[in-house]
Amino acid sequence: MDRRASREAKNLLVEWTDVIYETTEDGPATGPYKYTAVLFWDRSSREFFYLRASIKGVAFSDIHLPTLLAVANKNEKDGLAIEAGQTGGPELWVDREVAYPKCPNGARTVQSTDGLFVMEARLVTYGDPCFLKEFRDSSSTGCAY
Repeated sequence: MDRRASREAKNLLVEWTDVIYETTEDGPATGPYKYTAVLFWDRSSREFFYLRASIKGVAFSDIHLPTLLAVANKNEKDGLAIEAGQTGGPELWVDREVAYPKCPNGARTVQSTDGLFVMEARLVTYGDPCFLKEFRDSSSTGCAY
């Protein structure tokens, strides 16, 4: 049985979404719709996954992950070779060490007023080792000392 088909809907939680538009000469996000990026958590495996879907105009609260995963599964069965994490393709497992780069020792990602520190995801460049190294080595990472 397909692992995506065996997941129960109650175990899938949408964590974050973003609507992505083409960049034109007028600036970023001024062109036509490209896709909606979705980060979700599978409570049964305690893992995060990323996928892209063509669901223009769908509100965050109306996103139905089992349907999106079924579309990806159908595309795969129809012989469409779409890579994980690409529009219409299967979900991409998110390696937390890569998605949530750590600041240098002694640094934190935001100023704290109440003892709470926030890790900021860097999913736009997820999986890009050059960017990750540059982010970790840069003094302009947003890390506070």
